[in-house]
Amino acid sequence: PKFSFKNHRSEASHWYELQEYSKAEALMRKLISRPTENASEIKTRDLYLKPELAQTLLAQKQVPEALELLRDLKNVKDGKPSKEIILGFCKAVTGWIDGGPGEINIVPGATAEVAEFDEVVKTLNAIANSKAVEKWTCEWYAYKFQLAYTYYVYATAEWGPQDQRKKDAARRQLDVIVQELGALFNGIEETCSEAEPELQALHGDNTLRRRFTWLWGKVK
Repeated sequence: PKFSFKNHRSEASHWYELQEYSKAEALMRKLISRPTENASEIKTRDLYLKPELAQTLLAQKQVPEALELLRDLKNVKDGKPSKEIILGFCKAVTGWIDGGPGEINIVPGATAEVAEFDEVVKTLNAIANSKAVEKWTCEWYAYKFQLAYTYYVYATAEWGPQDQRKKDAARRQLDVIVQELGALFNGIEETCSEAEPELQALHGDNTLRRRFTWLWGKVK
Protein backbone atom coordinates (compact mmCIF):
# COMPACT_ATOMS: atom_id res chain seq x y z
CA PRO A 1 0.00 0.00 0.00
CA LYS A 2 1.03 3.59 -0.68
CA PHE A 3 2.55 5.45 2.27
CA SER A 4 0.01 7.84 3.75
CA PHE A 5 1.61 10.81 5.47
CA LYS A 6 -1.74 11.90 6.84
CA ASN A 7 -2.57 8.53 8.42
CA HIS A 8 0.85 8.21 10.00
CA ARG A 9 0.58 11.76 11.24
CA SER A 10 -2.78 11.21 12.90
CA GLU A 11 -1.57 7.94 14.46
CA ALA A 12 1.50 9.72 15.84
CA SER A 13 -0.73 12.45 17.31
CA HIS A 14 -2.97 9.80 18.83
CA TRP A 15 -0.09 8.14 20.71
CA TYR A 16 1.38 11.50 21.66
CA GLU A 17 -1.90 12.61 23.23
CA LEU A 18 -2.18 9.32 25.11
CA GLN A 19 1.39 9.89 26.39
CA GLU A 20 2.50 6.65 24.73
CA TYR A 21 5.75 8.35 23.93
CA SER A 22 7.86 5.54 22.51
CA LYS A 23 5.12 4.63 20.01
CA ALA A 24 4.71 8.29 19.06
CA GLU A 25 8.48 8.72 18.74
CA ALA A 26 8.85 5.81 16.30
CA LEU A 27 6.17 7.22 13.99
CA MET A 28 7.45 10.78 14.25
CA ARG A 29 10.97 9.71 13.33
CA LYS A 30 9.63 7.82 10.34
CA LEU A 31 7.74 10.89 9.12
CA ILE A 32 10.58 13.32 9.78
CA SER A 33 13.29 11.25 8.08
CA ARG A 34 11.18 10.48 5.01
CA PRO A 35 12.19 12.63 2.02
CA THR A 36 9.34 14.76 0.71
CA GLU A 37 8.86 17.58 -1.78
CA ASN A 38 5.29 18.23 -0.67
CA ALA A 39 5.00 21.75 0.76
CA SER A 40 2.25 20.96 3.24
CA GLU A 41 4.13 17.87 4.50
CA ILE A 42 7.27 19.97 4.94
CA LYS A 43 5.29 22.55 6.90
CA THR A 44 3.71 19.91 9.14
CA ARG A 45 7.11 18.33 9.71
CA ASP A 46 8.87 21.55 10.68
CA LEU A 47 6.10 23.30 12.60
CA TYR A 48 4.49 20.36 14.37
CA LEU A 49 6.32 17.05 14.14
CA LYS A 50 9.80 18.24 15.14
CA PRO A 51 8.59 20.24 18.19
CA GLU A 52 6.41 17.28 19.23
CA LEU A 53 9.35 14.90 18.84
CA ALA A 54 11.41 17.18 21.11
CA GLN A 55 8.68 17.03 23.78
CA THR A 56 8.44 13.27 23.32
CA LEU A 57 12.19 12.93 23.90
CA LEU A 58 12.03 15.12 27.02
CA ALA A 59 9.16 13.03 28.35
CA GLN A 60 11.39 9.96 27.99
CA LYS A 61 14.37 11.79 29.54
CA GLN A 62 16.37 11.59 26.30
CA VAL A 63 17.71 15.02 27.12
CA PRO A 64 20.87 15.37 24.97
CA GLU A 65 19.04 14.54 21.74
CA ALA A 66 16.10 16.74 22.73
CA LEU A 67 18.46 19.66 23.33
CA GLU A 68 20.09 19.22 19.93
CA LEU A 69 16.70 19.31 18.24
CA LEU A 70 15.47 22.26 20.32
CA ARG A 71 18.58 24.30 19.49
CA ASP A 72 17.68 23.93 15.82
CA LEU A 73 14.01 24.69 16.38
CA LYS A 74 14.80 27.76 18.46
CA ASN A 75 16.77 29.36 15.67
CA VAL A 76 13.96 29.67 13.17
CA LYS A 77 14.78 31.85 10.19
CA ASP A 78 11.52 33.79 9.99
CA GLY A 79 9.45 34.60 13.00
CA LYS A 80 9.75 33.58 16.62
CA PRO A 81 9.93 30.10 18.10
CA SER A 82 6.88 29.04 20.10
CA LYS A 83 6.79 29.30 23.88
CA GLU A 84 6.76 25.50 24.05
CA ILE A 85 10.05 25.33 22.14
CA ILE A 86 11.66 28.01 24.30
CA LEU A 87 10.58 26.34 27.54
CA GLY A 88 11.62 22.94 26.20
CA PHE A 89 15.07 24.39 25.48
CA CYS A 90 15.26 25.75 29.06
CA LYS A 91 14.34 22.34 30.44
CA ALA A 92 16.91 20.52 28.32
CA VAL A 93 19.70 22.91 29.32
CA THR A 94 19.24 22.75 33.08
CA GLY A 95 17.35 19.52 33.58
CA TRP A 96 14.42 19.41 35.99
CA ILE A 97 12.97 17.76 39.07
CA ASP A 98 10.60 14.87 38.74
CA GLY A 99 8.46 13.01 41.24
CA GLY A 100 5.45 13.47 43.46
CA PRO A 101 5.15 15.41 46.74
CA GLY A 102 8.39 15.20 48.69
CA GLU A 103 10.23 13.24 45.98
CA ILE A 104 13.25 14.94 44.52
CA ASN A 105 14.35 13.06 41.43
CA ILE A 106 16.89 15.15 39.59
CA VAL A 107 16.95 14.79 35.81
CA PRO A 108 20.30 16.17 34.58
CA GLY A 109 20.52 18.79 31.86
CA ALA A 110 22.58 18.24 28.74
CA THR A 111 25.05 21.12 28.53
CA ALA A 112 27.60 23.10 30.54
CA GLU A 113 27.60 26.04 28.13
CA VAL A 114 27.61 29.29 30.09
CA ALA A 115 25.97 31.17 27.20
CA GLU A 116 23.07 28.71 27.19
CA PHE A 117 22.60 28.91 30.95
CA ASP A 118 22.60 32.70 30.70
CA GLU A 119 19.99 32.50 27.96
CA VAL A 120 17.76 30.33 30.17
CA VAL A 121 18.09 32.77 33.08
CA LYS A 122 17.20 35.67 30.80
CA THR A 123 14.21 33.83 29.34
CA LEU A 124 12.75 32.74 32.68
CA ASN A 125 13.30 36.19 34.17
CA ALA A 126 11.45 37.76 31.26
CA ILE A 127 8.54 35.34 31.59
CA ALA A 128 8.26 35.66 35.39
CA ASN A 129 8.30 39.45 35.09
CA SER A 130 5.97 39.68 32.10
CA LYS A 131 2.46 41.09 32.32
CA ALA A 132 1.16 37.78 31.00
CA VAL A 133 2.00 36.00 34.26
CA GLU A 134 0.22 37.33 37.31
CA LYS A 135 2.41 37.48 40.43
CA TRP A 136 1.69 35.18 43.38
CA THR A 137 -0.24 32.71 41.22
CA CYS A 138 0.63 29.02 40.87
CA GLU A 139 2.02 29.68 37.38
CA TRP A 140 4.26 32.47 38.71
CA TYR A 141 5.52 30.32 41.59
CA ALA A 142 6.39 27.58 39.10
CA TYR A 143 8.47 29.98 36.97
CA LYS A 144 10.15 31.44 40.05
CA PHE A 145 11.06 27.94 41.19
CA GLN A 146 12.43 27.08 37.76
CA LEU A 147 14.51 30.26 37.74
CA ALA A 148 15.92 29.65 41.23
CA TYR A 149 16.57 26.01 40.33
CA THR A 150 18.38 27.13 37.16
CA TYR A 151 20.72 29.27 39.26
CA TYR A 152 21.24 26.37 41.69
CA VAL A 153 22.13 23.99 38.84
CA TYR A 154 24.36 26.70 37.32
CA ALA A 155 26.26 26.85 40.62
CA THR A 156 26.36 23.28 41.88
CA ALA A 157 25.47 20.60 39.33
CA GLU A 158 28.33 18.38 38.25
CA TRP A 159 27.10 18.61 34.65
CA GLY A 160 26.74 22.42 34.75
CA PRO A 161 29.16 25.38 34.57
CA GLN A 162 29.78 25.19 38.38
CA ASP A 163 29.82 28.93 38.92
CA GLN A 164 29.49 29.15 42.71
CA ARG A 165 28.41 32.80 42.63
CA LYS A 166 25.10 31.77 41.11
CA LYS A 167 24.07 30.05 44.35
CA ASP A 168 23.55 33.47 45.87
CA ALA A 169 21.32 34.43 42.96
CA ALA A 170 19.21 31.32 43.66
CA ARG A 171 18.89 32.34 47.30
CA ARG A 172 17.82 35.86 46.33
CA GLN A 173 15.08 34.53 44.04
CA LEU A 174 13.63 32.45 46.88
CA ASP A 175 14.16 35.08 49.54
CA VAL A 176 11.55 37.33 47.93
CA ILE A 177 9.00 34.58 48.45
CA VAL A 178 10.23 33.61 51.94
CA GLN A 179 9.78 37.24 53.03
CA GLU A 180 6.10 36.91 52.15
CA LEU A 181 5.28 33.29 52.97
CA GLY A 182 7.93 32.13 55.44
CA ALA A 183 10.45 29.30 55.04
CA LEU A 184 7.77 26.62 54.72
CA PHE A 185 6.34 28.46 51.71
CA ASN A 186 2.84 28.18 53.15
CA GLY A 187 0.25 29.45 50.72
CA ILE A 188 1.72 27.87 47.59
CA GLU A 189 -0.26 24.67 48.09
CA GLU A 190 -3.53 26.56 48.49
CA THR A 191 -2.83 28.75 45.46
CA CYS A 192 -1.96 25.75 43.29
CA SER A 193 -5.00 23.79 44.49
CA GLU A 194 -7.15 26.58 43.01
CA ALA A 195 -5.26 26.78 39.71
CA GLU A 196 -6.46 25.34 36.40
CA PRO A 197 -6.35 21.51 36.20
CA GLU A 198 -3.12 21.34 34.18
CA LEU A 199 -1.17 23.44 36.71
CA GLN A 200 -2.86 21.62 39.58
CA ALA A 201 -1.73 18.26 38.22
CA LEU A 202 1.86 19.46 37.91
CA HIS A 203 2.26 21.50 41.07
CA GLY A 204 -0.61 20.74 43.44
CA ASP A 205 -0.75 18.18 46.24
CA ASN A 206 2.18 20.00 47.90
CA THR A 207 4.53 19.01 45.07
CA LEU A 208 5.69 22.53 44.26
CA ARG A 209 5.69 23.75 47.86
CA ARG A 210 7.92 20.86 48.94
CA ARG A 211 10.31 21.49 46.07
CA PHE A 212 10.61 25.06 47.29
CA THR A 213 11.41 23.99 50.87
CA TRP A 214 13.98 21.50 49.54
CA LEU A 215 15.70 24.13 47.38
CA TRP A 216 15.61 26.75 50.14
CA GLY A 217 17.39 24.25 52.40
CA LYS A 218 20.12 23.93 49.76
CA VAL A 219 20.76 27.63 49.16
CA LYS A 220 19.91 29.60 52.30
